[in-house]
Amino acid sequence: MTARQRLAALALILSACGGGKGYLDVMLTGDAKQVASLNVKLTLNGGAPVPSTYTLPSPTDLPIDFAITSAAPTQGTLFVSIAALDAHSVELASGANTGTLTEGAVTTMTIALTDERMIPDASPDVAVPRDLATPDLVSTHDLHTVDLAQPDLLMDDLARPDLLPACGLIGQPCCAASACNDGSVCYASKSGPRCISFAGAFAIDNTCNKGTCTVDGTDPLGGACACPPPFPLPSGSSQTFHAAFSCGGAGTFTSSATVNFCQTSKRISAGDWQGWYIQNGPSDCAPNTCSSPNAYNNGVCGCPDAASVEDTTLRIQVSDKTCNTTAGSSHGAFLHLCLRKGAAVTVAGAYQLDVDASCKGVPNPVCHNASANAQMCICPAGSMALPFAESASECTSATSGYIASVLYLCVIP
Repeated sequence: MTARQRLAALALILSACGGGKGYLDVMLTGDAKQVASLNVKLTLNGGAPVPSTYTLPSPTDLPIDFAITSAAPTQGTLFVSIAALDAHSVELASGANTGTLTEGAVTTMTIALTDERMIPDASPDVAVPRDLATPDLVSTHDLHTVDLAQPDLLMDDLARPDLLPACGLIGQPCCAASACNDGSVCYASKSGPRCISFAGAFAIDNTCNKGTCTVDGTDPLGGACACPPPFPLPSGSSQTFHAAFSCGGAGTFTSSATVNFCQTSKRISAGDWQGWYIQNGPSDCAPNTCSSPNAYNNGVCGCPDAASVEDTTLRIQVSDKTCNTTAGSSHGAFLHLCLRKGAAVTVAGAYQLDVDASCKGVPNPVCHNASANAQMCICPAGSMALPFAESASECTSATSGYIASVLYLCVIP
């Protein structure tokens, strides 16, 4: 009498295509008895075989229902080769078959494990191939699921980077106990807890209405004038700067606001947010100097990993004493936002809208300085426009001087 055994295979990350997981249910048939372990080789879409060994909780007779599950989105043609071994690692039988992994679907496959060795029977002159023998009767007991979360069932393959569970990295769901493993922070988003490195931005008025937001933008990640927990309230030059703006919209820009960025203390190299910096322009006072370096770029102005990161430039006025020591003095500069191309997790773009009608001859609002995927000041699908600060921009008509301008981020809640 044999027991039908169901095994949950190690979750194999075979590729990084988009979509849902792939599931392949393999029924192993044959007359092999006392199977102690399975040697499995998986080949996806003609790539390199991925070998693994699975030790059964106890020696088991065939048939065995063997589930292969991809932990990452996976699809394609999968060649499965399996050898059944006894407790001494001697091969009892083997077989192979080809199936198809489909995203979000279960595909079934049957593999007949056979042994072509000649097994002597009771007669000294007759040998019968083992696979011609009549199989024992099989009972259909309740299936037993192996819990691979138990430490004694984890294989050495789990130490391989390509077999790591799909959680705990930037953009992925948080692991157990709200853990993120790369320095990112677990955030309870609308789609569930996930690991992020940036949680929005806001500006607090230091002059006219102290302690209030300078624009009526409610950050869908943290709420107005706040960072969501566990992001701390930003502090220091690596997360804040002082922008000059006009309390009434038009006029001189002598008011000051503290612009805050909710970001992790360390750079996440694969993250969408790659920091910010402020640099004076060629016609500004102290031309081309770095006034606020990028904390994610070794403390200098510029974006890290420049080939893969878009440097979005917004025209602002900053309130500091770079040019003179007069209280409330300000000067023109450029705010640079570093956004990784094609890797949006919580921020998908940025742009600037001029809203001051004092710039004669130019329709308002005027859109300019937009990132590549927020052209015409329209945020890409799946993101929301967040006005996070007000500053000043140079008038784009013949009129000289600065006008009120609002800075926006395209955030993903």
